Amino acid sequence: MKVVAVFLSLFALTFFAFGQPNEKNKNTLQYPNELKGFKLMDDPKLKELITVARTARDWKAVKKLLPENCDGICNYNDDWQVSFIEYEPNGSDDLAIVFKPRKNISFAKTTFPKDFVSGFGQIPNRYEPTNYIWYRDKYGLKYRIISDDLNPKYKKGDLLSIEYGQNQEERKRSSELLGQ
Repeated sequence: MKVVAVFLSLFALTFFAFGQPNEKNKNTLQYPNELKGFKLMDDPKLKELITVARTARDWKAVKKLLPENCDGICNYNDDWQVSFIEYEPNGSDDLAIVFKPRKNISFAKTTFPKDFVSGFGQIPNRYEPTNYIWYRDKYGLKYRIISDDLNPKYKKGDLLSIEYGQNQEERKRSSELLGQ
């Protein structure tokens, strides 16, 4: 009988300390597939910016964390430029945050885990089109890697950007709302 009482007490303590859902941890953003050496969520300032950008309902909260006069694309620090994509179809004012390296970073020898799906994209430009391969996981983490040498700014395999965006469920809801 004492064993059952001790077990139930430990279970209750564990549940209330760690397992009880609440508003604070309900919307915690997690990107478990960040690649080694590029775990931006490990940097407290970048984690705050990513979290606020992904959960804020207005731009004022986001802009407080950015350098002054930052509209569109801005230099966040010595390593990264930052920009945002606004997802309006789902009516949530949802933002994705995009980090673009300020210096070329080669991902030519990077192998993405099986948790990622891939596809192709292009940034059209009459004189210097930029073709890339994207890799996205179900949590909304997306890497864009240059796929050719058409644009002289990049070499094949260079990192174009890292996006922290909508997870699989959010993308599904957006598509349903758009009737796709």
